[in-house]
Amino acid sequence: MDDGYLFFNISPVETMVTKDSIDLEMRLFEGKQATINKVSIVGNTKTNDHVILREIRTKPGQLFRRTDIIRSQRDLSQLGYFDPEKMNVTPTPNPATGTVDIEYTVEEKPSDQIELSGGYGNKQVVGTLGITFNNFSARNFTPNFTNQNTILTCITARANVGFGETVFAWFVERRTVR
Repeated sequence: MDDGYLFFNISPVETMVTKDSIDLEMRLFEGKQATINKVSIVGNTKTNDHVILREIRTKPGQLFRRTDIIRSQRDLSQLGYFDPEKMNVTPTPNPATGTVDIEYTVEEKPSDQIELSGGYGNKQVVGTLGITFNNFSARNFTPNFTNQNTILTCITARANVGFGETVFAWFVERRTVR
């Protein structure tokens, strides 16, 4: 089913019949080569379409290749954003036009983490809070800050935020608030 031969036809023809055996000849008609008409993605809520589309090897206008679909599934699984067991690809052929529509169905898996640790030593309290968003998109982020009117005597915070390969780090120091 590579090189676009999706609309092939096999016809068995009896060539010789003897007492206990039949010889069959399989005649293969390749048919018209199928091209990809439309590629769609269903099930992604956090991940942008362009992130998925850059991993997919099946592009509109190309010849249909089963190996490209299998490789695209593997590449999407290796992103780590989707559940590989629930990933599905549905090709919908249209023999009249010689095209095929391909639909990729994905289900995003939770991959965020939160870490909280604390301790006491050397007459001071030490604490750490860590939040990791592995599939972060500013498009889906809605900040919600509330003021509890809390007295903070000293805050020293360090935040590392990474977007892809670029890492931003900034340090904030504040003294008594109120």
